[in-house]
Order: sequence, then C-alpha cells, then structure tokens
Amino acid sequence: MPKSLQDALALYGTLFPLPPHPLLPPPVCAHPDLLLFYDGEKGILYTFLDYYEQNETLFKALPVKTVPLDLRAGEYPLDLHFDQLLYKGRIIGRAPFIPKALTEGREVVHVRQGYAKCATLLLSDAAVTADGGIARAICALGGRTLTIENEGIALPGYDKGFIGGASAVVGSSVLFFGDLYAHGQGREIEDFLLKEGYAPLSLSEAPLTDYGGLIVIENPSEIQTV
Repeated sequence: MPKSLQDALALYGTLFPLPPHPLLPPPVCAHPDLLLFYDGEKGILYTFLDYYEQNETLFKALPVKTVPLDLRAGEYPLDLHFDQLLYKGRIIGRAPFIPKALTEGREVVHVRQGYAKCATLLLSDAAVTADGGIARAICALGGRTLTIENEGIALPGYDKGFIGGASAVVGSSVLFFGDLYAHGQGREIEDFLLKEGYAPLSLSEAPLTDYGGLIVIENPSEIQTV
C-alpha cells in the first residue's frame, strides 16, 4: 500500500502496517485478509505461528489477544486459512480450508469462493460482493446484498481484485482504497451504502485497488487498524 494511502488511513486510527510473510505469493504477501482473522465477537486475533514469532513485538503492541496457529502458508490453497467472513455468529467460507480454531462453537456456511473476506465488503447487516454464492449466503441469514460485476478493481500481479480488499469499514464510514466513482458501479455502491447508514469515502483519485482490506479493532477510546 502506498504511503499516501497509509497517511490517509492514519487519520482514522492507529495504523499498524504488516510485514510480508515470506511464503505467501509476493503480490499479496502483506495482505491483512490473508495474514489475520479477527474474531471481534470473542476479541481474538488469529495468525500463522511462524508469522507471529517473526513479528512478536508488533502483535504484543495490539490491544487484543493474538492466538498463533501452526498452519502452513504458501501458494493457493495455503493462502486461504484466514480469508473468512464472520457474520451473525457464523463463519462463511470454503469449508475444507477453514481452520478448526476459527469454527469452535460456530456454524460454518460453505461457499465455493475461497477468498470470502477479500471478495466481500461486509456491513453490519448487509454486504457488497461480486460473488453470487456469498450473496446467497448473506441473504439466507437475513442480510441485504448488492451484487456487483467482477470488474473495475486492480490487484497488482493479478488480473483483478476484490471489493473487500479495496475497502474498509471504520465506524459508520466505508473507506475505499482509490476512487469509488472510477468503478463502473460506483454510484450504485454509494446509494446502497447510504441506505445502509454508511458514508463512502474515497482515499485517493487512483483506480480502486485491492490491498487486502484492513483488520479494524475498535475500542471505546481508539481505533486500531492493521
């Protein structure tokens, strides 16, 4: 993520940029949605054991408990472990690749999309996604969805990126990594967010770009983002 975007994000809370994981694919080796899973209902952050050991000082500075899991990172499908959605107490993701620690005491809703979190801009009771399976899963749980075309989002090193990786929800704001209105459905996305009570904010004039989203940890006095 360019420094200009990091500076813009820092206005919304304390930012902890993530070091790369040496075993993940280089274009996405520092993407939060591949490196971490935050269970906000339990207040637990999960990551790879080797990554935790390499960056223990960073994790000890965070205001939540971190649980390192002894999982192997690597090329697909070894980059799917933490890219799951937590919605209404359920874990939505590609079931065979979800770590058991994430699903303890929770129902798993299986979808074909392995990068469920990256593919979804998840709100409190709604979602924006280009994935039909995720949209159906959210609707089945009583949520509202806007299904968009799988175009218009860059991901350096790949053909295209995802809406969840190109945005972050901080309070009642949705921050976009680039210009929302450069996306072909930007106005449609804006209308949907406003109806759901969220304010869309473009952080730059560049095209929307997938940087792996943010893990947002909120407490009464401060917002932490990684």
